[in-house]
Amino acid sequence: MIERQVDGALAASVQSGKDWDRELAEGLGRLADRLDETDVDELARMAAIWMQKLDPSMSRRALLVKLSAGLSIAAANPALATNDESSTP
Repeated sequence: MIERQVDGALAASVQSGKDWDRELAEGLGRLADRLDETDVDELARMAAIWMQKLDPSMSRRALLVKLSAGLSIAAANPALATNDESSTP
């Protein structure tokens, strides 16, 4: 009896994880679409507004530098190269 309950809870947890993964992927897709439609100046304004809402004790500049470096490294990853590199700004 307990074994069935554990198996059922485990199955529900796995399904919940799959739902979360799907929702995360959909959210990231919407974010990518929004970023694709946004010019650099607007993106900078959005980031500045976001940074103003963070805890003042947090190093905002360090956080932006870390984010920028991470995105730059990701952009340089050969695995991300596509056949349509001409669309790069």
